[in-house]
Amino acid sequence: MSGLFRLKDWLVIGPLAFAAFALSIWGFHDCGKACGNPGIGESLIESFGLILGHARFKPGDSIPLQLSIAQFLIPLIALVGAGKLFIINLRRDLRVVLARRARHHIVVCGLGETGRQMVESLRDAGRSAIAITLDADDSNALACEQLGATVLRANAHQRNILELAGIRHADAVIATTGSDAQNLEIGLRAAEAAGGRGGEPLKIVAEMRSDWLMDNLLSHRTAVLGGAGAEFHIFNLRANSVRTLLRSAAFERTFVHADENPRIVLAGTGALALEVARRTICSNLALPGVRLAVSAFGREVPEGDAVLPKFWQGLSGLADFDFHKAVFLPGDSGAWPDITAALKARRTDAVIVALADDEAALHTALQFRHALDMLDQLATPVFVRLKEQSRLGEFLRHVEAHPLLPDRVVAFGDLHAMTAPEVLLSGELDRMARATHEVYLASKAGGEPTPADVPWRRLPERFKSANRDLADFIPTALRSAGYRLVRDAGGIATFDEPTREKVARGEHWRWCIEKRAHGWHYAETRNDILKQTPLLTDWLNLPEDARRINCALAAQIPDIARAAGYGISAEHVVSLPADASAVSLPEGPADAITVLQIDPTSETAWAAARRAVDAGARVRLVWRGTDALLSVERRADVAAFTQAFEGWVFA
Repeated sequence: MSGLFRLKDWLVIGPLAFAAFALSIWGFHDCGKACGNPGIGESLIESFGLILGHARFKPGDSIPLQLSIAQFLIPLIALVGAGKLFIINLRRDLRVVLARRARHHIVVCGLGETGRQMVESLRDAGRSAIAITLDADDSNALACEQLGATVLRANAHQRNILELAGIRHADAVIATTGSDAQNLEIGLRAAEAAGGRGGEPLKIVAEMRSDWLMDNLLSHRTAVLGGAGAEFHIFNLRANSVRTLLRSAAFERTFVHADENPRIVLAGTGALALEVARRTICSNLALPGVRLAVSAFGREVPEGDAVLPKFWQGLSGLADFDFHKAVFLPGDSGAWPDITAALKARRTDAVIVALADDEAALHTALQFRHALDMLDQLATPVFVRLKEQSRLGEFLRHVEAHPLLPDRVVAFGDLHAMTAPEVLLSGELDRMARATHEVYLASKAGGEPTPADVPWRRLPERFKSANRDLADFIPTALRSAGYRLVRDAGGIATFDEPTREKVARGEHWRWCIEKRAHGWHYAETRNDILKQTPLLTDWLNLPEDARRINCALAAQIPDIARAAGYGISAEHVVSLPADASAVSLPEGPADAITVLQIDPTSETAWAAARRAVDAGARVRLVWRGTDALLSVERRADVAAFTQAFEGWVFA
């Protein structure tokens, strides 16, 4: 009966039914001889008899008013209930019919937190959805029905249920049941069911949360999950959240001028914090000569000289780690003296709050913001993962922001954004990775065939992952070589030889770090089972063929950028002396970007930079402390610098 009425119906029907039966029992009790002098028990039985119109009294008998009301009200309530039951069963039958006839819809399997959010994101994008869940009466299923989605109560890994949901005419299937094994099973059955369809392949998107299962897929050379009529994609909300963060303009501004030993502070030591550390070490800061320091605060940390926790051990030796025990709860300030001391000991480039609970994460982010401000580290950004409270995060970002400090508190990982169709279905995060593979296929002429010589949708997972890692590193590699990725197409068409080699060196370094993070070691002969390779060595020790391959890959980056809809522009960084009265801009291509690094306390340099900004130059300011910031913000022309501002440089 739990699915018979919705809460709003019970608020009306429940009290009415109770009142009707109370009036009936009262009426039978006062009826006397006309009703056979019934007791309380008999009155209750007679009240139920009114549902079918049965009663001991006759229409002409004199009966109490309350019984007269009850004899009409009780059958009416029963009729309403029966009518709603009929309507609900009819609706369920109609859902099945509509599901069979649906076209270009999305099938969502599983209605947990992620599945419900996906249905909402699809609705916001104007896409229709059919959801399959084992419990069609839980709050998420009811919420999806309110959003206009068809909800089927069934086990989604059964092929006939998928066909019932109209999979042959669907655009995509999204499996997010909470179980990785179930998601893969659903995906494989969906691929099997889509084998005979024509036209566009069915997109199958399966959520995978377990690192060990993903590692097994990536370690297999030829594991392909898709099929002839299906394109299979695995997604991980945690990884997508971190990739989005590391690609953001705010994060880029933070490390646009990273020194040789940058430092990040992590609040949390769980899977999300590990993903942040791994991708930062293996991608954004994977440059020769750069070694990241990571300070992590959390519940579970190694004691004394103990080794890193098991799931952090792959990063051992790739960065300098220090762990501190801390509990982050609203109202619990016990850990903050130690945290403040750690922040004071060394300047922090970024704080990343990676906690599971939104309320605890938001409170922790504001506490870090306060501690950094007290230490005159106003320019250090605090990034906080907020799954459900992103609007509040945006509000606090605006509250905490300053015209020249736009990134003081920045939220990331919004579940609505991570489940948007352009992310899950259109592959926006993989645009550059797809372009990388397309350029590879176009450039390959003959040679020994490999498992990678197939279209993206049939590409084994290990090669998709390798393309993603390379694509995520491209902006970093370009910056290190004096270029940057820009949104507008155009820019340079080719690299000169020194640039190709510099980019190739950087890519080889990144590849080595990534391999070491996954447990690979150097050996004179390659052994994939033991994770050994002779290429895990310095650039100068690489065989000539390997260096040539890396240089050829570097030469393809402009083509990759164009294929993904980007351009590459040269970047000229000019450090302006404090006494400079004019800016001598370097010669270069017309679309080159000039970036001035200036001391904002110098009136002379400020005026010179102001004229260059009017001519299109960008600006980075040298951090001179809070007092200097306060004096700068009072200048009349600070708005022009705000528009051209690209971040702070720390002396």
